[in-house]
Amino acid sequence: MNKKTLYLIGILLTIIIGSILYNFLCGNNCSINTSNNASELVTEPVSDATKNAFMVKDNQGGLDLFIDDNLNFKISSFNILEPVATAVNSGVLNVKDYLLTDSLKIINITGFYSAAENNISAFPDLGLARANAVKNYFVSTGIPSKKINTYGELDNNMKPDKNNIYYGPVSFSVSTLNDTDLNEDNAVITIGNNLKEQPLVLYFDVAETSLNLTENQRHKIANLSRYIDKVEDAMIQIIGYTDNTGDRHSNIKLGQHRADFIKRYLVGNAIPESRIQASSQGPDNPIATNDTEEGRAKNRRVIVTIN
Repeated sequence: MNKKTLYLIGILLTIIIGSILYNFLCGNNCSINTSNNASELVTEPVSDATKNAFMVKDNQGGLDLFIDDNLNFKISSFNILEPVATAVNSGVLNVKDYLLTDSLKIINITGFYSAAENNISAFPDLGLARANAVKNYFVSTGIPSKKINTYGELDNNMKPDKNNIYYGPVSFSVSTLNDTDLNEDNAVITIGNNLKEQPLVLYFDVAETSLNLTENQRHKIANLSRYIDKVEDAMIQIIGYTDNTGDRHSNIKLGQHRADFIKRYLVGNAIPESRIQASSQGPDNPIATNDTEEGRAKNRRVIVTIN
């Protein structure tokens, strides 16, 4: 037997003996460790984000749209994410054509929100704020706002994606005006009278850049929006006031600054700028004495109403 053959036999024996020793010493522990290592690599599946299609159907008419996309929003936001899908935009135009051919047809928009979201809007809930933003998008295409109703609804089953985007947290339905709906005119008249008798009054320091609205104030803003939607020539009127500290010219400018601040706030909440007027009366028409700090604080106000 030559050296080469002995060398090959030695390698073979080494492999065989090594395998025997490995199985003897390691036993079941090796398979367990391998299994444990594999389990450490397993990650829990990520739940799929909720994705609602753009669906608009008239059960009493000829409109039946289904588009596998929709208007989308970031979590805790009421601004529609841009760009809007071309197919969705085309769907809205189809809705416009349908509504304009029948004076009795209206569209209802319901915006959804989760309790986990933070409502930074001026509306009572984030769902209504989203519906209002969608309404304005519809109006921009030529759909009259008086043919649109908006609602907000809680939906804790919604799931955003990993980028905190809600896909289509909004639904649509088409209905036909009936006697009950026609009573909306009376409801809107009542809203207008209430806003004139008890307007929205806001107090804030000139250095403030945000508002902490009460629930009642949020409802008044929602009513302001609803009123101008249904009354074609109505305008939101904002008037800024000051106390009598300083000269009148400076106070007129300060009152205008406060009125413009509230106007920007409303515009930022999807209320059309073209339907808002902002002016100042400075120290004129005080509602309290300017002889005390408490009275001056009441006079530093902004009145928001309709005309």
